[in-house]
Amino acid sequence: MNVTSDGKTPEASPRDSSLVLPLIKRAEPPSGDPVSLPDPPVMEHLVGDLFVAYVLDLPDMFQYVNESGCGDLGVQLEELRSLAVHNLTRRRPKPEIRQIPGGVGFVLDGDLEASLLLVPWLWDQLDPQIPGDLIAAVPTRDVLMVTGSDVDGGTDALAGGVERVWRAADRRLLLTRDLLTRRDGTWHV
Repeated sequence: MNVTSDGKTPEASPRDSSLVLPLIKRAEPPSGDPVSLPDPPVMEHLVGDLFVAYVLDLPDMFQYVNESGCGDLGVQLEELRSLAVHNLTRRRPKPEIRQIPGGVGFVLDGDLEASLLLVPWLWDQLDPQIPGDLIAAVPTRDVLMVTGSDVDGGTDALAGGVERVWRAADRRLLLTRDLLTRRDGTWHV
């Protein structure tokens, strides 16, 4: 552990790769004129209209990581996802799993629940416990619900939950109404 001369632990530097987290975002509808940024945030397609952005987990805010920021962090672009997923599982508490009608819901921190889609060991552990293929819904960044394709009424309950969340959610957190199925280790619409 690093300690400053006054005996305090220093704040993490914004150039600290342990601060990188994955943030699920939705594709934004076209707004007319294209916006061109000199160094846009690093984003990669996940599934459907969902993308993974990479952010620095700073006090009170997320700061997007761009390509030049990867160099500052000493991280290659192709390493970002595995680093961010590792940091997510290390920096955040273990997610709580709660029973919901027709399935389970995940509670993490109220902002990164949807990012749990990227944690393969979580799905490998859950898969044998839920009948059929895993079906997930991430209507917002802070909601992740899961059922199985062989759970009676599970898919309908999930779809109903998505619509309820979609109507009540903060528009800035909206992701997708699509249900996702996990096959061969990846998510599909």
